[in-house]
Amino acid sequence: MERCRHQDLRVAYDILSIAGGHSETYSLVNTTTSRLHASRASFAPGVSKPTSPAHAHTVADAEYAGDDASPKDDSQLIRRRASDSEIEPPTEDSSDSPRTSSSVNKKSDVQKPAPPSAGSKILFLDGLRGLAAMMVVVQHVGYIGIPIGQPAVDTFFVLSAFLLTMIFEKKARTLLNEKVSYKRWGWALLDYFARRFLRVYPLFAIVATYLLVYSPPQKEKLFFVHHPENYNLWKVLTFKFEYRYHVFWTLPLEIAYYFLIPVFVMMVLLLKKFWIVPMLPLGYLVAYSGFYWSRGDHMPLKPHLPTFICGSMAAIVYVKADQWNTKRQFVFRWYHWLVLRVVEMSSLAILFSVLFGGLVFSWVFENPIPQTSGGHFVSANVSLIIVCEMLLPGVVSSLLEWCLLWYAGKISFSMYLLHSFVIYSDWVRRQGYYNKFFAVWGLTFLLSMVSYHLVEYPSQWVAGRLGQWIKKKDAIERERVAPALPVMSRRSRLSCSLKST
Repeated sequence: MERCRHQDLRVAYDILSIAGGHSETYSLVNTTTSRLHASRASFAPGVSKPTSPAHAHTVADAEYAGDDASPKDDSQLIRRRASDSEIEPPTEDSSDSPRTSSSVNKKSDVQKPAPPSAGSKILFLDGLRGLAAMMVVVQHVGYIGIPIGQPAVDTFFVLSAFLLTMIFEKKARTLLNEKVSYKRWGWALLDYFARRFLRVYPLFAIVATYLLVYSPPQKEKLFFVHHPENYNLWKVLTFKFEYRYHVFWTLPLEIAYYFLIPVFVMMVLLLKKFWIVPMLPLGYLVAYSGFYWSRGDHMPLKPHLPTFICGSMAAIVYVKADQWNTKRQFVFRWYHWLVLRVVEMSSLAILFSVLFGGLVFSWVFENPIPQTSGGHFVSANVSLIIVCEMLLPGVVSSLLEWCLLWYAGKISFSMYLLHSFVIYSDWVRRQGYYNKFFAVWGLTFLLSMVSYHLVEYPSQWVAGRLGQWIKKKDAIERERVAPALPVMSRRSRLSCSLKST
């Protein structure tokens, strides 16, 4: 009986291969054959159900699709699996998207891990963001005399540019391939800017407004407000340069770069195979600014622009490398692993050397090339580490996936804006060393958690609902421009092909 079924499947495979459906037919026949083996083993007396990777993969796909994995409808399962790559990518900080861990599904003999896609939550990037937020708190508390606050802010800038560029590149590439109308481009840009506005602005506006209830001395103590008696809420909310108090100065820089990301992505996509051409002068700008430009807090966008550009370049390099690996079925060998780890560990060593005053290489800190005043330029090192871990996850991503760090990354924006209310309060300052340590971190985490669930999460929910509304409008426009044609399922095509023979 089984031999007859195999022969029928082979005949169907030959017929549809001639008709031009080779790849789809192979997927259908291969899935059906694997299910036949699984069902045969499950009915064999005294033999347990096989747990081969292929079988486990099929069951996982069925659970993800919400189906019952019945062999009666293999086409539905394959269709759901094929649509996984079409899932709308979440925003940079969306907490509802599936999380991807580099330590999951590792095999000792598999040399090509599945790199995380733009549509999945990458845990180690959350952990890196949480570490950067905690570094800012440490800098402002004054636990150590090493200036680690500026590199932490640069890490924020690199992460924002990297994630947003990667997400917008995927969306823009899809729209370009579909050759959509200008109206659909407008819906896509509206979705992008609305999500960014709702992610950043509501909590900032609440904090800026809340400062009104404080007396002038308290304003000056908590947020270093110069001339606190002249505190102007409207000028603070509109990011007037003289009114970017304390940690507020980074927000207008990020918001301004949000408008440059679509321009950068479209330039890369329109150049197609020559995408590397603009990377050369931009790379020179990043290197030159790292040696000769002065960067510090409370400065305009220009001196910090190379930091954002470095993150966007890293995103494009990763996307292109991932596409090349997928297209050619590239397999990482041990020497590829060695090269990536050497590059990553060298970048990490130089980063530590810069941060801690020549801890690893004194010549990096005491660079013979003239170094202007301001913070050290660490964005190139951070970008290289991110790209290496995205291509081939290693020990760095495993450490950053620690639950405390990635949860700190989840509430990092609240931690960044609100920690001053804790660390500069009179009650905390009067505490002894150990009590002060636990009070600072306990109250900062507690306040950030409350802020996240009361302000940030509802704002993200509104952004998600708005995105769904925009998606419906986009679908209506797509149907109006190009009416959908009737789609025949794979099982129907298989039946028609068999009948025609």
